[in-house]
Amino acid sequence: MLLRTCASLARPFHTSAAAAARTAAPLLHLPQRHQRQRQTHTNASASHAEPDLHRAILASFPMPVSFAAAYGSGVFAQGSTSTQGKVIDFLIAVDDAEEWHRRNLEANPSHYSGLRFGGPKLITFVQSLAAKLYFNTLVPWRHHTIKYGVISTKDMLEDLQHWHSLYISGRLHKPVRVLTCAPHVAAACSENLHAAVAASLLVLPPRFTERELYTAITGLSYSGDFRMAVGEDPNKIHNIVSGSWAEFSALYEPILKATPLHREQTTSTETEDLFEQDKSPARMEALVASLPRNLRTRLPKDLPVAEQAAAVPKATASIVAQSALLQSVKGVFTAGIVKSAVYSAAKLKKKWLAPAAKK
Repeated sequence: MLLRTCASLARPFHTSAAAAARTAAPLLHLPQRHQRQRQTHTNASASHAEPDLHRAILASFPMPVSFAAAYGSGVFAQGSTSTQGKVIDFLIAVDDAEEWHRRNLEANPSHYSGLRFGGPKLITFVQSLAAKLYFNTLVPWRHHTIKYGVISTKDMLEDLQHWHSLYISGRLHKPVRVLTCAPHVAAACSENLHAAVAASLLVLPPRFTERELYTAITGLSYSGDFRMAVGEDPNKIHNIVSGSWAEFSALYEPILKATPLHREQTTSTETEDLFEQDKSPARMEALVASLPRNLRTRLPKDLPVAEQAAAVPKATASIVAQSALLQSVKGVFTAGIVKSAVYSAAKLKKKWLAPAAKK
């Protein structure tokens, strides 16, 4: 589904407001049985009806870009919370990061911290560290607040295909609103979704529910992230899955149909499907072989495949732990001390006011 959505948007991005209104991002097509669920989530969030806003924001940045998407709690409701008043997050991939930052510094200098005085070369160097994204955060845009991360197309493809940091690849395991996407990026996005399903199947039992699958997929990029212990809502994974249930179904439905699973499909929109998978050594070996290179090489060698599968959570955590820590340290410099303090305080408030973690 992400591949089809990306491919349908693989065209030059128009920068005028009128053009943005004419080319609003299409909502994801959903299987028939999820229509009522999707309507529930749409009604819960005004931002589901605001792709024009996201395109208008994107149009304020230098063009062209190879990929752009809006995501997070300002786009999709998480749990019972509304998207109203939340920060709207964006991911932007560009072919020439230094040139893009040069133009963005001219157009939007106030978005940057004091690093802007070092010019586009310094900013591009800082971007190349850790997870290879450069975030400008808590940026006012009319009556909204946005955060946007910039990554080079080359580095994005590396992470999507090989899980170098599981940062942008992990973000794209979850629903996003794609605004524009080049065909070669779309292909890598599809490859990334298939890998997420393979890694999750290895750690799931022979029988599992749809919710357990989406929870396992979502958890791949949070395992090992120190922020989950010190600065995130303990219900974050639960809230992401519950708030974007219909979008998860739409995103992974084509992959699940093509995966050798026995599916007990329910007719009710309120009941999850049940799945049964083949956990034979041959099938598990095939799944291990299909994992991204950086994950596969971290699994123990010369051990039974069942033990390799059991090591997947530890291996993904080792990838995430390093990139998340270094990216967070980098964020102090890219956001600036004041914005970093404000952003961290908001995260801590959300964590300590949240109810106990749901299972």
